[in-house]
Amino acid sequence: MPAGLAKYPVVNVSYNDAIAYCNWLSEKVKSASYRLPTEKEWEQAAGHMPKDADFNAGENSGLTPVNTFSKTISASGAIDMWGNAWEWTSTSRGSGKAVKGGAWNSQRTACRTEDRTESRNPGMVYDNVGFRIIREK
Repeated sequence: MPAGLAKYPVVNVSYNDAIAYCNWLSEKVKSASYRLPTEKEWEQAAGHMPKDADFNAGENSGLTPVNTFSKTISASGAIDMWGNAWEWTSTSRGSGKAVKGGAWNSQRTACRTEDRTESRNPGMVYDNVGFRIIREK
């Protein structure tokens, strides 16, 4: 972890890297398994984006610490679901994998939970795409 970036989302991770991390973590923590959410699971965790949601999209020139907009809470109680960094899901969209949530350089309307238009090449890395994982027992 580069100095000073511990509270920032991890980006420049391909879908394949995220899957490898989930597999590694599942092997390391034998009491649980880890995986990427499906698009539908991500949407359920996020819930409907509040009309007055405050998040990092189209306003800053890069990533912000994940707790910067901690007053904007998702349906599951998570923070930083919208904006800041797109998040990989396990859902296929054409030849790519669906990403959710928008990023710091997205238009605010692209960050809506219901948006199902974005995907990325699973073998590539992007400076505005990271991931969130699901833990199962």
